[in-house]
Amino acid sequence: MLAIHTTLTKNDITRAVFVRLTRPRVLFKVWLGWTLFVVVLLAVVRGMPATLIDLFVLSVSAVGGAFFSVLISVIFTLVRIRSAIQLGDGILGDHYYAVTEQGLMERTSVNETLINWSGVKRVERDKQSVLIELVSGAFHLIPKNAFTSIAEENAFVSAIQYYLQGDLQHRVQDNAAGRSK
Repeated sequence: MLAIHTTLTKNDITRAVFVRLTRPRVLFKVWLGWTLFVVVLLAVVRGMPATLIDLFVLSVSAVGGAFFSVLISVIFTLVRIRSAIQLGDGILGDHYYAVTEQGLMERTSVNETLINWSGVKRVERDKQSVLIELVSGAFHLIPKNAFTSIAEENAFVSAIQYYLQGDLQHRVQDNAAGRSK
């Protein structure tokens, strides 16, 4: 059983959310959606562009409007998250994680939870942290400074991946057995 202890702060959570919000693929989809929305809005309000200059102005306005909309959305989301997180709600403070055969065990000052491997979607790493994404869309955050070494981090992540792979194989086998009955 591998176990790890970490103390989460608002900065840890804000940093992790910022990294997820600003992923190139996600950011591009949001920006493209806003750009199309602004193009349609400007075309309806001002009419279809008649000249190349009008088309250029429409394009620059749409791209700039979309950029500022995405920027404001990211800032607003980060401010909301920082203001919603309170000390004592089980999010900030000490977290103990243990990787077991049954699942990921988490213990805080407010609760103790076992998340079965079928409830874990994936584990990811970025420069600052290890993110364990749950099927519900929530995630557990372990800052890299919680690990005493890269080897400990690798062992922890590898153990989770091992159990996730095993759980996936069991679900595929169970589905196949269910169909053959």
